[in-house]
Amino acid sequence: MQYLLDTNILIAMSKERPGLLIRLEKYPASAILLSSVVVAEIEYGIAKSVRQEHNRRVFDTLIDGFQIVPFDAAAARLYGPIRADLELRGQAIGPYDLMIAAHAQALGAVLVTDNVGEFKRVERLNVENWLA
Repeated sequence: MQYLLDTNILIAMSKERPGLLIRLEKYPASAILLSSVVVAEIEYGIAKSVRQEHNRRVFDTLIDGFQIVPFDAAAARLYGPIRADLELRGQAIGPYDLMIAAHAQALGAVLVTDNVGEFKRVERLNVENWLA
């Protein structure tokens, strides 16, 4: 089983949440994936932060050893139907969250997030909250 970490999980890791760190230690590094979309969101956060150098060091340390997976054609092809379905049901979610959901589905990975309520709207998406 592979696990794709959402942006809020990386932020929680930076705050050294003990339960999360224990959970992460249960899996080999090869089982933990980072979407290039999540990396882009973190990069944006660093760019607009007051403590850019500090946040850069923290982020670089956090992602060391994790595989960063590019958002690819398989994920892009899932994005459209997921977005259309959510809009049709009046349950739209943010564009980056849509991309992350599509990416997790394309990889066959469980999405690890603290935003379960939003991601549970996406049909056939396996979601876990390691902060609960």
